[in-house]
Amino acid sequence: MATFDPAQPVGDARHEVSEADARQVRILKFVVVFLGVLLLVGFAVVIGRIAYLAMQPAGGIGTVPQAQNVTIDLPSGATIRQTTVSGDRMTVQYEHHDQMGIVIINLTTGRVVSRLTFRPEAPSR
Repeated sequence: MATFDPAQPVGDARHEVSEADARQVRILKFVVVFLGVLLLVGFAVVIGRIAYLAMQPAGGIGTVPQAQNVTIDLPSGATIRQTTVSGDRMTVQYEHHDQMGIVIINLTTGRVVSRLTFRPEAPSR
């Protein structure tokens, strides 16, 4: 009975690698090394970008915009009825004598985006 020796090749024929197989193995090794380097470069870029944004004094990660003093011109004697904030816009609804109006403000820039004035229609005869 023959004993199994792992150092001996199986069978009588020697295992020879053809030139085409050797070329495919070289290509495969190149692709694996290239993709590994590409992964490392990608991780370095992501970590570098996070560090860059964290070091910025303004506009980095987790920064809050500077507070602004915004002045809205309303008609004399107008009373504010309601304010609403949605995203970076704020609406101020006001009433003045027989008219109502809405002012829309961009909170990022502090500028008035638009003004809407509502006047009651005169009764028709």
